[in-house]
Amino acid sequence: MYTSTLTANHTTYSRTLSYRPYYYFEAIEVNVSTNGFYILTANSSVNLYGHLYKHHFDRLNPTNNLIAWHGECCNKDQFKFTLDLSVDTRYILVITTYNANVTGPFSIAVFGSNGVHLERASE
Repeated sequence: MYTSTLTANHTTYSRTLSYRPYYYFEAIEVNVSTNGFYILTANSSVNLYGHLYKHHFDRLNPTNNLIAWHGECCNKDQFKFTLDLSVDTRYILVITTYNANVTGPFSIAVFGSNGVHLERASE
């Protein structure tokens, strides 16, 4: 389980290239110890979006290396991914909100084949 809080001190970016960068985000590195399927879920009092990147996340080009995204449709306005992840591959999970300029606490849970290490990535 990973817990944190998006605050006004977090860096902002745009979820797409067409919006201004008013979305606070936190980048989390996801490392798996066994190849296989994993479920990543979020829990929060605010509506979250999740974006998963392979190898590198560039906040100035948020579509580059994007392999999955999910938000505001299921799971009480939280995201849920089911993904086939590989050992020795760097994944970056970016947590942001549905609405701009929103802050709040969140937690991430991962279920899968074996141990998963979640650690805040440098931005």
